[in-house]
Amino acid sequence: MGRTLPLEEINPGMVTAVPVLTANQKVVLQENIELTSHMINLLHRWNIKEICIKGERHRKHSESIGNPSHDDFIKPYGQAVQEAKKTFEYMRRSEKVPYSDFYKLAYGTLYELTCQKNVLSNLYRLKAPVDYMYLHAVDVGVIAGLIGRWCALGEADIKKLILAGVMHDVGKSQNPLYILERPELPTTEQMDALKLHPTYGYYMVKSIPGIELEVQQAILQHHERENGSGYPLGSTADGIHAFAKILAIADVYDAMTSNRVYKSSVTPFVALDTLASEIVTHFERKYCEIFIGNSLKTLINATVLLSDHSQAKVVSFNSFLSVKPIVQKNDGQLIDLNEPGTVSIVEIVNFP
Repeated sequence: MGRTLPLEEINPGMVTAVPVLTANQKVVLQENIELTSHMINLLHRWNIKEICIKGERHRKHSESIGNPSHDDFIKPYGQAVQEAKKTFEYMRRSEKVPYSDFYKLAYGTLYELTCQKNVLSNLYRLKAPVDYMYLHAVDVGVIAGLIGRWCALGEADIKKLILAGVMHDVGKSQNPLYILERPELPTTEQMDALKLHPTYGYYMVKSIPGIELEVQQAILQHHERENGSGYPLGSTADGIHAFAKILAIADVYDAMTSNRVYKSSVTPFVALDTLASEIVTHFERKYCEIFIGNSLKTLINATVLLSDHSQAKVVSFNSFLSVKPIVQKNDGQLIDLNEPGTVSIVEIVNFP
């Protein structure tokens, strides 16, 4: 049995009881689909007013959803988010960096999360309706650690990368909340103020006893770009620390796949396509290729919703760093999304 609710009352984690239809009666979501914040945003854009969800079986992210690897991820991830929230709130109140709390979080729970399967898909599933600084910090720490694993770095470096990731935006605690929570794009003046956060962060942490130089440099340089177009120093490739190069990839990917107060998220396909298009000018090629290649492997056999409202399964990617896959519709038809004039992917319905 299900109950029909207006879309405004639908929360991530609820499960569809019947197929969701558009105004012209096309099925966009089948029954038994766990709704994510990304799907709910899409339904709003398509002007769907209400849907029928399961009554007793719908859940919030803190509860089980029947996927063992996902279930094992939910509880420690939720605990990490709450710890990060307390840490960032304390930092804003006190203007002090609680380094020991960040250290315990990075070297404990977040490191353990990087050891799990399906890390990227779980992070995408669990995205909140609006991303917050502490959520982004947790996710960037986990993704940076994951990239470190894919690059075959040692355990010590992976843990330092995670620490740098979870601390990369500590300087934003010095930015006014009215800028950070502004529902529109920042003005030029506000953006100039925001661009000071790597410098603020660096000076906030550089005097902490025992903090590694790599972590300091990653905090300062995570917005630098290979061609010198980044900030705060405009450093070019040779002047950017390796940790900062990895953080830059994790930061951009997570920002694009998160819901911000002034814009909705994009799919991993779009985010990876953006990284691929800027692989020469903005990002370290070696790290970016490793991240994109491994990320694409996690999307094989995913069920996706296409722009014609049909669903299909991702079969393969037909060339290196091509993020537009070959998909197979339910009727067996194969479509190469690289071909001009084809449909496009608008959302991921189910991960493998």
